[in-house]
Amino acid sequence: MSQLQGIELFIDVFMLLDKAHPEGVQRQELIKECQARKLSLDQINEWLKPFPTDIIDLETFCKHLGFDLNSMRLEEKERAKSRENTGQTVANDIEVISTTMSVVKQVDITEKFKELVKKIGTDASKLNTIPEQLKAYMDEKYLPGWQVIMLEGSYWMHFSHEPLTSLQFRYDSLICLIWRTPMN
Repeated sequence: MSQLQGIELFIDVFMLLDKAHPEGVQRQELIKECQARKLSLDQINEWLKPFPTDIIDLETFCKHLGFDLNSMRLEEKERAKSRENTGQTVANDIEVISTTMSVVKQVDITEKFKELVKKIGTDASKLNTIPEQLKAYMDEKYLPGWQVIMLEGSYWMHFSHEPLTSLQFRYDSLICLIWRTPMN
């Protein structure tokens, strides 16, 4: 499973600090915490350029970096829940290959996938409806822009996606690749 890095780690650190300080995150505290997680000061300073003040609240953070505020609030709640170790985990019959998503989203999406596979079965002529229905579900629940690929066997990929919206997993012989692309 992937570890967060780059901008995704920066966002995760911000959300962690914002949860503790909803009135706003202090720039120096954010820099210190990001450096503790091995982000380079040059990268951090580049991401902080749009922010004119020493205190950054979630709304300003989202506005300057182009994120949907409601999506980030949901993401922040999900990540806080995961950090509290509520015991929620992906089912044992799912192998998470790589992800940047919160555990809450991973569980929801993988359970929906399993439900669709069980409902539709393994008839090759109907398998194409699984990604279609999963995409519709995710577009409805988590905002539009999701890409869903289902395959069997080996694969290699390199792709761009919105931060914290990537999941690759295996269920039985099926592999599912999911990410959200920007809508603008």
